[in-house]
Amino acid sequence: MSHQNKPFSIFLSIFLFGCASSTQIAKGGREVEDVVAAVEGTISFFNAPYLFEDLKNIKQDATLYLNQACSSKNVAPAGLQSELDRRFNERFFSPWHQGGSTVSASQAAWGVKIFSRNLGFGENKREHSSAWIEELAALANLEVFPNFSKKAITVTNTHLRVLPTLKPHFNDFARAGEGYPFDNLQHSALWANTPIFVSHLSRDQNWVFAETPLAPGWVSIEDIAFVDNHFIKQWETGKYVALLKDKVAFIDDHNLFRFSTHIGAMFPYAGEDRQDYQIFVAIANENRQAILRKATVSKQVAVLKPLELSPVNIAQQINQMLGEPYGWGGLYENRDCSSATRDLFAPFGIWLPRNSAAQAKTGNFISLQHLPASQKERVVIQRGIPYLTLLWSEGHIMLYIGTHQGRALVFQNMWGVKTRDSEGEEGRRVVGQAVITSLQPGKELIDLDSHKGNVLKNLLGMTVLVSSNNGTGCR
Repeated sequence: MSHQNKPFSIFLSIFLFGCASSTQIAKGGREVEDVVAAVEGTISFFNAPYLFEDLKNIKQDATLYLNQACSSKNVAPAGLQSELDRRFNERFFSPWHQGGSTVSASQAAWGVKIFSRNLGFGENKREHSSAWIEELAALANLEVFPNFSKKAITVTNTHLRVLPTLKPHFNDFARAGEGYPFDNLQHSALWANTPIFVSHLSRDQNWVFAETPLAPGWVSIEDIAFVDNHFIKQWETGKYVALLKDKVAFIDDHNLFRFSTHIGAMFPYAGEDRQDYQIFVAIANENRQAILRKATVSKQVAVLKPLELSPVNIAQQINQMLGEPYGWGGLYENRDCSSATRDLFAPFGIWLPRNSAAQAKTGNFISLQHLPASQKERVVIQRGIPYLTLLWSEGHIMLYIGTHQGRALVFQNMWGVKTRDSEGEEGRRVVGQAVITSLQPGKELIDLDSHKGNVLKNLLGMTVLVSSNNGTGCR
């Protein structure tokens, strides 16, 4: 490593974890060299798997861990997947079937209250002033909440924000888990053509307070169009096409690009031929009213929902996500741990909530909290159904996919592995993308945080999403 590259590499040694993490610069010559090596490996770790042993020894292909004897079989009992898909659609379209706002004024104002007490830092690492939150509170105009009542749809991918701003709020950049990329104002990403209910307008009418299938929050008005009952009737056909790949571009029947969106999005079915599905997409007219356009999407990147719930289909969807960058709350249209599992199961018609704790309560929950680490792994292997079992620790969610050399494997989108230096300072070895690991990634690292960095030790429970046809699962 050249002397010229060293300052940049040391700067990059900012460390964080899983669904909540942040920063630290390592201290001391030899320790700095270790940090730099880890960070350089992070930049393209598939070509530099020494970041930790799991990424060297565990092949990043979810199909390799399938039980070939039953991997192509639908593991859901007869009729269950159709019922799950019906519930998914009911939840997805719920904003269009509410009579008015379901959020109280105090619930809408919680962000203003919290960040009035915690001003935090901006993207320039400078602390926000009290004027920052006062201006946002005035813009939100919550004294008259709710002041609006209309149904709408997103017309592009957009951000669901805690406050009406795209500017960030970070905690202390000097502490692990409190700086970039953990913008506290980022609720979630909403993919294009998601139904919403608008219950409030900001004072300048640039932002709407939206009640969405995932959570309530602020959305830029430029990213939505209002719908009427006629539009809703045309849109809710009961037959939908789901994406199987990210970054799919949509060109409408007027030969105009409308948006590019991702796994987790779905659209009304309008017909098909041997190669393509015809679908409807929603766009905004000059009055910000939603109108329908037809578009075509290849059957290579889309499917009639629900996709058959077989281990091989789930594994193939995992492979579409492997290596994709980590994105806290959908930042930059990337995924964190819970949005990865949520989008993964969307084509199968299995609804998962927005955050990891809520996802852990979806399905048959088995507590692991009071078991020793070695017994936790045994229970996961004995009772978990590969590709259908979520594993939960505080602030993080993973998907159990089977075993490798007798150890449990998981798919997860993780920020990094928690570390602690000789002076007790917490840090991270940044992974920053979706990977397959064991339940003890980084166990061989000398700076691994023996408590917070031990994923297996910190497992709280497992959730079997769907009981299989044979009662034991495809193992």
